[in-house]
Amino acid sequence: MGNNVLFEVLTVPDKEFDKRIIFDIIGGNCFELIYDFETKTTLLSMPEAKSRPLMLAIPGLTLKEAMGRLRGKELLSVSAYRKPDMVEKYIFSDMFDLDIDNGSLTITFEPLDMSGVKEAKSYIEKILSLKDARETTSVVSDVLSRRVNRSLQRENFTNSEEVMLFTEILESINRSILRNGFAYKVHFVIDDGSGKLADYIKSRFLVIAESPVRGIEEVQKLKAFPLGIETASNLLNFRGNYDLGYTIPTAYARSGGDVAVGTVMKSSILDTGKGLSIDASTLNLGSMFSGLPGTGKTMEAMAIIDALAASNKKPCIAIISPTDEWNRFAESHGMRLVKLFDGKTPINFFRCPDGADPEKFYSDLSMIISSASRAGPFRNPMEKCMLNAFRNVYSNTTKPAPSAVYKEIEEAIVRFHGRRAKSGAVKYTKHGENIMSSLENLRAILAKPEYASMDGEKFEELAEAGVVFDISNVGAGSKPYIYALILNQLYSVASGFDTHGDSELRLLLCLEEAQMIFRDKDAAAVQDLQFRIQDFRKRGIGLMLLTHNVTDIEASIRRLCQTKLYLKQAPDVAAIAAKDLVFTYAEEEDVIKRLKHLDSRVGALSYVLKDGSNKISQDTVFIRTKEYGTL
Repeated sequence: MGNNVLFEVLTVPDKEFDKRIIFDIIGGNCFELIYDFETKTTLLSMPEAKSRPLMLAIPGLTLKEAMGRLRGKELLSVSAYRKPDMVEKYIFSDMFDLDIDNGSLTITFEPLDMSGVKEAKSYIEKILSLKDARETTSVVSDVLSRRVNRSLQRENFTNSEEVMLFTEILESINRSILRNGFAYKVHFVIDDGSGKLADYIKSRFLVIAESPVRGIEEVQKLKAFPLGIETASNLLNFRGNYDLGYTIPTAYARSGGDVAVGTVMKSSILDTGKGLSIDASTLNLGSMFSGLPGTGKTMEAMAIIDALAASNKKPCIAIISPTDEWNRFAESHGMRLVKLFDGKTPINFFRCPDGADPEKFYSDLSMIISSASRAGPFRNPMEKCMLNAFRNVYSNTTKPAPSAVYKEIEEAIVRFHGRRAKSGAVKYTKHGENIMSSLENLRAILAKPEYASMDGEKFEELAEAGVVFDISNVGAGSKPYIYALILNQLYSVASGFDTHGDSELRLLLCLEEAQMIFRDKDAAAVQDLQFRIQDFRKRGIGLMLLTHNVTDIEASIRRLCQTKLYLKQAPDVAAIAAKDLVFTYAEEEDVIKRLKHLDSRVGALSYVLKDGSNKISQDTVFIRTKEYGTL
């Protein structure tokens, strides 16, 4: 229509909204609503400049410029509803249930100037002033001894359906003039060889003119009673859109800091383009990113760490990844890349880092290995055996040979849960058998030459340079042990920082698939982390946990992580995720629905704003996450 541009309606609000807003924004411009039966989509033809204001005014409405042009073969000029009290907002709700596979229905809205509106009003008012009555009479007279029937039947035009229809039109026009000064002629353009659409329209509307379509000029010449905004807005139903667009009202998103995390999404739907940043030191309070595969967790983590690496106060960075997707990141940032199980990087996982407390080191090591073992009810007995073994080993050295350590562990298991015969054979109790079985993967790790020597990489030096641990070559059964061994070394490095680091980020530990260690609420590693996160804050250490689902991490840990980014969640855990977030203006049920239907790179962010020396928790907002390598 004229210079209008065609837009496809991608998403619509999941709740009712005032459709009169569309007329307010488009104003005196002609526009069209189009139902495309081949693609089952809704389109809008309107001036290009009106698309963004429309999306800003209606949260949840997303438009995308579409190619092509639809035009029908038959034209019907529509004045108003045939039965306005019965149709209302449900008109066209069944438009795509007519079993039509191709073609289209175009509804044109042509604004009238004031002279045209006045002419139409005068005509309608003249019709409403008419009085028409018919009367038939018959009389019964007992006096005349004959029966005469008399009945009075009056049919008043005042009570007819036509008067109801014209009265509604007139009231609608008057209200429309008061609102924005426009009333609209409405026409239907039909492209359907089956005749179903024409029958559909005529069964619901009073059709006063029909003509083949030969051009827009002919459409504009056709007679039609003008409709006010309230009546015309009932014709605007965006059907055929299968992309859910649940809207969530959120608080104002306050920003502060030099680490950009994304752009604010208005009502979780519309990207405002407004950047949201946080202070690096707020990561000391613990952070957790959760979302199904492909939703953007890793790219967001990369974008944040990239910003940290480029800052003036670059922190030490250590990343554990079960895949090789961080490898190029490490190389491009001059970080050390340590590939586990590739035979090239020697590591003594039992070496206590320089400056660390040996007793604390081996106590933590016994705890975190037993948590990684998946030994179930035998986890505590395993921890006691290792603690006993480590006490003996570390009494003389801080850099024991791994073979000597494992031999001492086996001896401790025999002492506590077994008996050695004179022949040297060992008979284990049930506990002993299960502990030995659970340690098979640890034995396999230490059997590799690169992890069997006393010398190897120093983790304190790796962290200072920045390091990515690629464990993609590690088998599934051994990965929890590798996580535990690496993490304990990093814990020891962290213990070397003083307790005056609340206002800065000194070290960031990023763990992909963090559920390898922190899933089981009864595991000692989880209970230990509850206290460790609080200690990390004082030492300026950030812990970033990445998982697929929020339930991958035990609830007590999620509660302590004050920066949370929840991207699309699986349906069975969305309700749990919603309870972790704080929305002042949204109902929990709506949040649950939204978390299940988030687009890639869109997530709910719970964060902390730094204001001077204060750290202030903010309401959850929705953001489009940053993607590493993009602005």
